[in-house]
Formats: sequence, structure tokens, C-alpha cells
Amino acid sequence: MDINSALYEACNNGDIDNAQLSILRGATNINKGMSIACFKGYIEIVRLMISHGAEQWNEGLQSACKGGHMNIVGLMIEQGAKDWDSGLNGACSDGNMDIVRLMIEKGASNLNEGLYAACYSDHIDIIRLMIEKGADDWNLGLYAACYSDHINIARLMIKKGANLWNNGLYAACYSGSIKIVKLMVSRGANMWNYGLRGACEGGNIRIVRLMIRKGANDFNSGLYAACYNNHTKIVQLMAWYGANRKCDNCKKMPFDH
Repeated sequence: MDINSALYEACNNGDIDNAQLSILRGATNINKGMSIACFKGYIEIVRLMISHGAEQWNEGLQSACKGGHMNIVGLMIEQGAKDWDSGLNGACSDGNMDIVRLMIEKGASNLNEGLYAACYSDHIDIIRLMIEKGADDWNLGLYAACYSDHINIARLMIKKGANLWNNGLYAACYSGSIKIVKLMVSRGANMWNYGLRGACEGGNIRIVRLMIRKGANDFNSGLYAACYNNHTKIVQLMAWYGANRKCDNCKKMPFDH
């Protein structure tokens, strides 16, 4: 293990002695060590990293917000962090309401990114707060909910006005959520090749077959996506449907047909 990797491991495990030892032995990526410790909540290691020159306060802020550590959030702000939008995004991902409110009080304004993060992570109270504060990109929220398989959040975004059904279809095909795929279809999604590509990228053969039954026929794109992501069974299925096997992604993939 190289010395920087040893530092990262120590910061990740809360091992302040080995963190110090790694620095003494020549570890140089102190900022990454700080970011790891901020996310994990090890404030003494964060302070150690600062004493050895760490200074990327905004990255530390985002990590602390994402980890849900208010004490380290406060420390990063004391040091000079000011990227409230990144902090908001991290806090919305984690679901820490107190930190979300703090970032908004400090000046975070990209509420739609916060909405996306909260929809992706299924934090309904924070979704409601983002809406209350002015977030209104319902299609972005819908995409996040479809991509992360949260059907109730998808329904909420639809109720609010989301209407990009084909984007939702792609995301749901990628995530493998058959219920959300069917919801998007019921709302009017019909770009079957788009859904096929998403399912091939995500490795969801059941949804691949559904898209084909619906009318998808761009098997070359499906093959390319499946090869790139090493989904062997889907590669074989696309080949069976006649996809061109001569693509760079497919050179090392097996074909049974």
C-alpha cells in the first residue's frame, strides 16, 4: 500500500496515530484525508489534517454535510468554507434537516439540486422543505426518483407537474424498477429504444425484454451498452436479435448465438 493510501485508510477508520504516521512518512494528499475524515465524522483527524496544511474547506464542508456531522460543518465554516450549494446538496443526500436549514440560512440557492438529492435519497421531509423554499424542477426530481426506485416520490413529482415521461422511463429501465417503468408507460412514455438502452446499461434483462415487446429495435445500441457494462446475458440477447457484433466494446464478450 502506498503512503497516501495508508493515510486514506487511517482517516476512514478514525486511526489518528496511523494518520499522523502516514504524514510523517511522506503522505502528501492531506486535503483528501481531511475530506474523508469530514465525511466519517472524525473531528480530531480533521484538525490534524488542518495542522498539516489541508485547506480545501469547501470540499470538507460538502463531505461533512453529506456525512451529517454538524460539528465538522461548523469547523469548515470557521476555516472559510462558503460553498453553501454544495453543502446543501450533501445535506439533502444525507437527510440531515438541521444542516439543510443551516445551508439555506447561509445562502444556498440551488434548491433544485437539493430537491434532486433528496428525491434520489428518499428524504420526504427535505423534499417538502425544498418545495416550500422554492424548488420547482419536478422533472429533475422525477428523474432522481425513477433512477433510485422511489415510486412514491415519483408520484409526488408527477402530482407537482413532472411530465418528461421518457426521461423517467430511461432512468427506471436503468434502475430496474418495473413498477416505475409501467407508471411511465401509463403516463405516455413511448421511446422504447431509449428505455432499451437504459435497461441494457443497467443490466436488467426483464426490462430489456419488455422494451422489445413494446417495439424497441435498436439492438446495436443495446449491444454496445451491454458490452460496455459487461452484461453478458444481454449481450447474447442483443446478438440473437441481430445486433452487429463488431463494436469495440464487444471484442472480448462471449456470444452463444
